[in-house]
Amino acid sequence: MVWGSYRDSLRRLWVGTNNGIGIWLPAERRWRIIHPSDGLAAHRVLKFALGPDGRIWSLSPTVGLNRFDPQSLAPENVPLPSPETNAPTAMASAPDGSLWVASNQNLFAIRRNGEELAFETVPAPEGGWKKLREMSIAKDGAVWVSSTEGVSRFHRGSWKRFDSGDGLLADRVIHVLARSKDELFLSYEEARGITRLILGAKEVRTEHFTTAQGMLSDRVWMLGADLGGRIWVGGTDGLSAIEPDGSIRIFDQGDGLIWNNINREGLWAEPDGSVFIGTTRGLAHYRPAGEPRASIS
Repeated sequence: MVWGSYRDSLRRLWVGTNNGIGIWLPAERRWRIIHPSDGLAAHRVLKFALGPDGRIWSLSPTVGLNRFDPQSLAPENVPLPSPETNAPTAMASAPDGSLWVASNQNLFAIRRNGEELAFETVPAPEGGWKKLREMSIAKDGAVWVSSTEGVSRFHRGSWKRFDSGDGLLADRVIHVLARSKDELFLSYEEARGITRLILGAKEVRTEHFTTAQGMLSDRVWMLGADLGGRIWVGGTDGLSAIEPDGSIRIFDQGDGLIWNNINREGLWAEPDGSVFIGTTRGLAHYRPAGEPRASIS
């Protein structure tokens, strides 16, 4: 079972699984395996991000956070404030170098203060949240979070919430993919496909992508983007890729995908245009080749 992956500045590939972390060391051409017996917060590692200290951090949802020594790769546990009530559920790096972490009820921005880490509690929107779900931060610094009450955007120190009254197909949102302060892709707890939320100067617009538009499935487990602007959507039946022009391509085991079940946080975009894809049976690597059906291996 492969969840998220991450390529660091030394070209090491970090892979989160249900049984710890595998790190591909290209200079040595071997895997380094890290387990809870080595100091990991838990067996299940969902996601990686670059922290404010320049280290790689990992998230084991509802259990804890780790950061890793850049030389020895030894993990260190990093508790949130009041850890008994703030088990981390989501994590994302911001353009200013800070690391944002969500629990069910609170949102924290972690920044570097000299040699120490400073934990800032971000004020919740008016009325608070019943339950935070996931988080995504756009290149312009806008922070988007999902909850059981729609999605909320934090920009320039203030919150704005959007829900079914603004054109969403439901209020219970799970996955979010921030493109900017004015654009968000999202998916739902129920099988409703995905929605593109676009904020104009005077109105809010929504575009919906479902099986009616050519998606493989309306049930979504993974939502991500590559550096070419494609939006990748994964579920139990394979992958749907929404091209910048709005057309949709689909990929499954018939195209060479190792398995059709795609996992949460299971997409990592490489600078060469390829993507790594985490599935319940392992890690796939898709390399666009210009032909109608590129290979997945």
